[in-house]
Amino acid sequence: MEDNVKEELKILKQMVENWGRGYLSWAGDGDNQWIVDELAFEIQEHMAPYIRRFLDLEHIDSNEEKAFWIEIAESVDKFSEEIKNFKKTEPTVDVKGLYNQFKIHRDLATGGHCDNETVIDQRNKLTDIAIDLVPALMTMLCKCGGKCNV
Repeated sequence: MEDNVKEELKILKQMVENWGRGYLSWAGDGDNQWIVDELAFEIQEHMAPYIRRFLDLEHIDSNEEKAFWIEIAESVDKFSEEIKNFKKTEPTVDVKGLYNQFKIHRDLATGGHCDNETVIDQRNKLTDIAIDLVPALMTMLCKCGGKCNV
C-alpha cells in the first residue's frame, strides 16, 4: 500500500472518532443506542463506497480492506461502550467570576473615557459574557425557585 493511501485511511479512521465525539453531544440519560446506529449508518453511507473504490482501483487489497473495517468496528464498539456509560452532567459555570468580568467590561464601556473602538470592543466582550452568564443565572433561579442568593 502506498504511503498516501495509508495516510488517507488514517484520516478516515480519525474521521470516525471525530464523528463519535460530535455525536456524544446528542446523548442524554437513558437509551442512546440510536446514536450508535446513526454513527454506523454514517459510516456505511459515506465511507463504505470510498473504501470500495480503493479496493476496485487496487489501492488496497482485500486483507487491507478487512483490517481497516476491523479497526472501524473497534472504534464503533468503543463509542458504543462510551455511550452506554454516558451520564449527562450540567456544565459548571463560575457565575460570580462571570458577573465580576461583566461589571468590569460594563464600567469600561460606559465610563466615558474610552475611544469609540474600545467601547465597541468592551460591548462585544459584554455580549460574550452575557451569553454564558444569563443561562447559568436562569438555571440557578429555576433550581432554587427564585429564592437563592445569586
